[in-house]
Amino acid sequence: MRRNVTAGIDGSAAAVAACEWAAREAELHGVSLRLLHAVAPLPGRATVTTPTDPAPRPRTAARVGPEAEDRIRDEFPDLQVVTDEIAARPVDALVSTAEDTEMLVLGSHGAGAVSQTLLGSVGRGVAGRATCPVVLVPEDAGSAENSAGRSTEGHTPSGDVVLGLDLDRTGDRAIGFAFDEAAARGGSLRVVHGRSGQNAGGRSGEGEGADQQGAVRSEDEFATQVESWRAKYPTVQVVSEAADGAADRHLAHAATSASLVVLGRGSRGGAGGLGTVAHAVLRSGAAPVAVVP
Repeated sequence: MRRNVTAGIDGSAAAVAACEWAAREAELHGVSLRLLHAVAPLPGRATVTTPTDPAPRPRTAARVGPEAEDRIRDEFPDLQVVTDEIAARPVDALVSTAEDTEMLVLGSHGAGAVSQTLLGSVGRGVAGRATCPVVLVPEDAGSAENSAGRSTEGHTPSGDVVLGLDLDRTGDRAIGFAFDEAAARGGSLRVVHGRSGQNAGGRSGEGEGADQQGAVRSEDEFATQVESWRAKYPTVQVVSEAADGAADRHLAHAATSASLVVLGRGSRGGAGGLGTVAHAVLRSGAAPVAVVP
């Protein structure tokens, strides 16, 4: 049972999409939604604004939290929503709040004169350090839901959950998170599995027989890794898909019909960043991506 779902808000269109996605997620799991608006304080200030600030924050910044809360309350009248506004660097504030939430949800672009992708700033910093799953939501996630054949009646998302399973690195926490999300949505769990650095066509000097043996070995290892989770979630239909070639391209394609893509943080790129797989899926803009530590 989740304590709450937390969405980072900054007034951007991407943050609005993330906020709405987080509200559906909170409603799906029967928990509250926390909206967190973090603004770095001016030099020498402990607060976001004061009457004596020589360069006070724009008035729009003060309206971000209340406007986001009003919007969510209108669309989700039965959902418990709280808003916190914090004077702190966004990355630090979000990483800190990860200790008190089960999931952080962020838009894939930040606010500003020049829209800056979270993959290069906040998202990478938060996803690489947070102790809870971080979901990065593309700006057009709402329209993508309808095109992927998901539910348009009510708020409950439908559609497959896709898990990118690196047989050498992905831990049980990511696997369990993917099963839990698939069970909540009532859809299937598509597991795209392979190995770090795997290339299409096998290694040089290996014949077709070696490729077939490797495929059988991968399927056996996949079955072993998910066996206990199948027993825990008997209603979840699991579909195995071997990543024949580059995993990033395979997952980006799978994301086009998914409601959520789940990746372990250790898969491709290590704990310090999102890696090529997350980048590829997010660039496609097809589905939200959960990065699980």
